[in-house]
Amino acid sequence: DHPFQNKKIVFTGAMSQPRAALQKQAKAHGIAVSSSVSSKTDFLIIGENVGQSKLKAAKVNDVVILTEEEYLKILDTK
Repeated sequence: DHPFQNKKIVFTGAMSQPRAALQKQAKAHGIAVSSSVSSKTDFLIIGENVGQSKLKAAKVNDVVILTEEEYLKILDTK
């Protein structure tokens, strides 16, 4: 079990690895991956050069914002 179990996450920005690989890894852990931030999104995982529209949507919808490093650290410790 991990904090992302049965949660919906969105990746945005330039990641340290291909986004497709991160999405595949997330789905393997039982995490729902979406491409857009909404009120149903639980976490926004940000990389470099993040688009302001997703950050703004995350703040409006009270979505938890984590860096890619924070996300991977949490995922790896559970």
